[in-house]
Amino acid sequence: MRLWMFIPAVFCACAMGAPPPDQRVEPAPGGPVVEDPRSLVCDRVLEMQTARRSGVTSVWLASGVRVHHRRMDRQPGRVVVTIALCGGKLLEDSATRGLTEVAAGVLDDWESVAPEASAPARTEGRDLRIDAAAGQDAMTIRMSVSAADLEAGMGIVRAMLVSPTVGTPAVEAAKEMVVREVRRRAGDPRAVVSEAVNHAVVPEGDARLEPPNERRIRGITAEEVRAWIDRHTKEGGEPIEAAIVGDVSLAAALKLADGTLGTLPVRARPGPGTHSALRRVAVPAGPVSREARVDEVMLGAGRVIVVRGFFGPDVSSLGDQRALRAMLGVATNRLKERLVGPRFDVGAEGPASGLFMSAYDGLGMGLVTAATRQPGEAAVGAAIEEELGRLASDGPTAEELARAAGALARSADAAERDIRYWSAALARCTSLGLDPDEIARAGEFYRTLTPAAARAVLAKYHTRERTIGITVRAKAGE
Repeated sequence: MRLWMFIPAVFCACAMGAPPPDQRVEPAPGGPVVEDPRSLVCDRVLEMQTARRSGVTSVWLASGVRVHHRRMDRQPGRVVVTIALCGGKLLEDSATRGLTEVAAGVLDDWESVAPEASAPARTEGRDLRIDAAAGQDAMTIRMSVSAADLEAGMGIVRAMLVSPTVGTPAVEAAKEMVVREVRRRAGDPRAVVSEAVNHAVVPEGDARLEPPNERRIRGITAEEVRAWIDRHTKEGGEPIEAAIVGDVSLAAALKLADGTLGTLPVRARPGPGTHSALRRVAVPAGPVSREARVDEVMLGAGRVIVVRGFFGPDVSSLGDQRALRAMLGVATNRLKERLVGPRFDVGAEGPASGLFMSAYDGLGMGLVTAATRQPGEAAVGAAIEEELGRLASDGPTAEELARAAGALARSADAAERDIRYWSAALARCTSLGLDPDEIARAGEFYRTLTPAAARAVLAKYHTRERTIGITVRAKAGE
C-alpha cells in the first residue's frame, strides 16, 4: 500500500451547467488552453463548470459522482486518476477501527480485487499501476497510467468498485501489512513522539483518533471488509469524487468517466456538508499545556522534545494555511539563529516547524518543535513562545518574509507542474468546499504576501485560548 498526502485545493464554482452553444470558454491570460465543450456529448454528464484560471473542468455524473479534469502535457503520455471514496476512517468507531486500513490494503491488490478486468493488463503488459490508501476521511484509489492504456485502466477501476472480489487470502495479506506498519511506527522515534503529541491534544475516547489496535486488526474478517467496501460503493453508499489529470483531452476523459464512473450505483453528491457532523469533535480549551511520556530509547538519554504552537485553520481556509506556513518558516529561521550553544543544546537539526491539517474541525495545528537536553527545555519553550508572540504582534521584516515565502513559492511552483499533485488535490476539492483556481495561484500568493497580511493571520490563530505547549519526556524511572 502506498500512502500519500493530498494537498487541499480551493474550488470556486462558475455558473452551473455547460456554456450555451454560442459561448466559447476562453483561457485566463497565461493559463492553460481550455477546450470548447460544445462537442462534448455524454449521456450521464448532467452539469459542467470550467474554472478559468486553472482550466479545470468539473462535472456531475448521473451516478452522483463528481469528476474533475485538467489537461497537462508536461509529462507526455501520462495520466493520473485519483478516486476518493468519501468516509473511510471518519465512519469508524471502536468496533470498526482498522477496517479502512485493511480495506485499502485489499483494494491495493487490484489484480485480485478485479481478476477478470485486470487479466489483459497482465497478459498484454499494460502500462498502469493502481495504489490504494486509507486517509482520514476517505479511501483513495490512485492510478498512474499511460494515455494509451487509460481506457483499460478505467475499466479495471470500475470493476473494483462495482463487483470487487474480496477473498480471505487478500484480506489476510492486507492485515499483515497493516500490522507491520503498526509495529514499524511503534519502533520509530519520530512516529512515537508524533503519537504522544497527538494523544496529548486530541479528545479522549474517540477511537478514530487513535492508532489501530493490532489485536483488533487480526480479528477482522473478509465479510467485514467486504461490507465496509460495499458501504462506500453500493447504491446509496458514500459520495465519490474523482480527478483525471494529465495528457488526455477533456472529451476523452469525460467519455471514459461517463462510461465507468457514470454507471456506478446512484449515491448522494459530495459537498462541503459531507459528513459534517462526524467532523465535529471536542477540541480542548486552551491554553493547552501537557506533558507526554515515551520510552527513553525513543528520545535519547537526557533528551526532551519541546513542542509549542497553536490550533490552526481548517482545511477549507487555504489562504490562512499558506500565510501560516510562511510565518512558521520565519519563526524557524529566527530560532535557528537564536537557539545556539553554549546556552542552548538543540542538536544538529535544530528547531523545525509545520502546519498539520486535520479532517476534524478545529484540530489543525501549527507547531514548532525542538529536541534539547534537560534541564534546558523551559528556556527552549520560552524562546519559541516569545518568537511566535513577537511575530503575531509586530510581524516579520520584509526580508524575513521574502526568504521564507520565497522557498514556499518555489516548492509550490514545482508541485503545480506535477500531475500527481493536481490529481490528488482535485479529487477532494468539492467534498471539502474548496476551489481549484486557488491551487493555480499558490506561487503567486507567496510572492505577493505582505508582512502586514501575514502578521494579521498569525495574530488570528496565535491567541492565548488557542496556544499549545507540550513537553515530551522519558517515562518515569528511565
